[in-house]
This record gives sequence, C-alpha cells and structure tokens, in this order.
Amino acid sequence: MFSDIDDELDETVSKLKKELAKAASSNGISVASLDNPCEALKTKLNTEFHRNLDRFELYAYRNIFVVPGADASAGPGVSSDVAATTADLNQLRDKYNATRARHSTSPNPTPPPH
Repeated sequence: MFSDIDDELDETVSKLKKELAKAASSNGISVASLDNPCEALKTKLNTEFHRNLDRFELYAYRNIFVVPGADASAGPGVSSDVAATTADLNQLRDKYNATRARHSTSPNPTPPPH
C-alpha cells in the first residue's frame, strides 16, 4: 500500500512539474529551477501522508478495534472481565508456587496418608 501511494505521489508531482515547466518556459524561467521545489513538495506530501496514516492507526486502535466494555489499561481490545480474570489467575498461581516451595523445603515432610 505504501509503495502504491509513494508511486502515485511521484507521478502527481512529475505531472505538476511538466505543467510548471510549460508555464516557466513561456515566462523565461529555467526548468532546472523547478527541481528543488518539486522535490520538496514530494517530500512534504510523503511525510504528511505517513503522519496522517499513523494518526488514523492510533484512532482505529482506540475507537474501532475495541471490545465493548473494554478496560483501557488492559490494552486494546481486552475486556475488563478478561483482565480481572487474568489478574486473579496470576495471584492464585503465585500463591500455589509459594505454598509448593514452602512444603517442598520443609525439614520434616509429612508422609502421605495411607
């Protein structure tokens, strides 16, 4: 997609340069003097396109690709229920690992019942 847009911008600036060259030659202005302004225009258009595309991407992540009821702190598209469940699961996992470590290092392990 980016290369198509860049190609289109190049083609548009080239067409503009040709039209300006026609007008410049009839007014006694050299065609070579159009090179720098046309390159600057092409660079500016390219920069603005990419900047606006980045803005749209941020807008889309915040406003379009969002699950209803999502918690913004959980990340894009993650509902608050999923985030809360994940937090609960992580707490239980930490408790389990701590309990397991405590019992596996006890000096007198309790034998299993028969």
